Amino acid sequence: MTTTRRARQRWSAGGAAILTVVLLAAGCGAFEPSPSPEEERTAAAEAATRAYKRYWGVLIQAQNSGDLPEDAFDGIAAGSHVEYFAQRISDYRTQAIVREGEPELTAYEVDLVSETQAVVTACLDERAWMFRAGDRLFEPPQPSPRPVGAKVMRRGGPWMVIDTLPSPEIDKEC
Repeated sequence: MTTTRRARQRWSAGGAAILTVVLLAAGCGAFEPSPSPEEERTAAAEAATRAYKRYWGVLIQAQNSGDLPEDAFDGIAAGSHVEYFAQRISDYRTQAIVREGEPELTAYEVDLVSETQAVVTACLDERAWMFRAGDRLFEPPQPSPRPVGAKVMRRGGPWMVIDTLPSPEIDKEC
C-alpha cells in the first residue's frame, strides 16, 4: 500500500505541475487585449498607405534611373498597370528621357472598402520632378498638384497596389 500511495503522490504532484504549465502556456495570450475594431481599421489604413508609398518609391526610382528591374514591383504591385508602367519606362529609355528631382506626395487619405481592400489617394506635386532629354529640362505636362490614387488589396500577404485611378475620377481637392 505504501508503494501505491507514493506513486499516487508522485503522479499527483507531477500531474499538477504539468497541468499548471499547460494552463499557463494556454493562458499567456489571454492577457493580451484584442485590438478594437477601430485599432484594426487604423492598422489596415496605415498598411495600405505604406503599400502605396512603396509603389511610388518604385515609380520614382525607375523614372529617375530609366531602369525598371523585373522584380521591382514584387510584393508591391500587380496588375495591368505594372505592364503599362514597364512599357512607359522602356519608351522613355528609347527616347533617352529620365526624370530629375522628386515629386511631393501629401494629404494621403484611405477609404477602407473592406478588411482586405482600400482606396488610397494623395496629392501629387510634380513641379520639382522634371523631365530630362539630353541637356534639356521639361516641365511635367499635367497640372500640379493634382489628385492621384490606387486600389490596394491584401490577399493573404502584404497590401499591394492592384490598380491606379485616373485623376479625373478622384474626388479630392489638392
